Amino acid sequence: MRCPECKIQGLDSKYYIPNTSYRAFSKICPFYDEEGRYHNHDGSMHTSESYCSRGHKFVHRTILHCCEEHPGMNEIINISSDCS
Repeated sequence: MRCPECKIQGLDSKYYIPNTSYRAFSKICPFYDEEGRYHNHDGSMHTSESYCSRGHKFVHRTILHCCEEHPGMNEIINISSDCS
């Protein structure tokens, strides 16, 4: 894995992901639907922060994908100021 901002700018850097957290929201029990497909509509969010040796900072947020009705989410948010 590389720093997303350094990758765009063509720069080399070390990339650190020191902290990860997990927020549990799900009160829905996993189940199999009428066609036998497994569903786990878990709305829990996994969050981690990362930074690189050039000062770029990011928050990664993920909600797991289950099916077309519950596609999940995976985003990286740049929270650094202009560190070039």
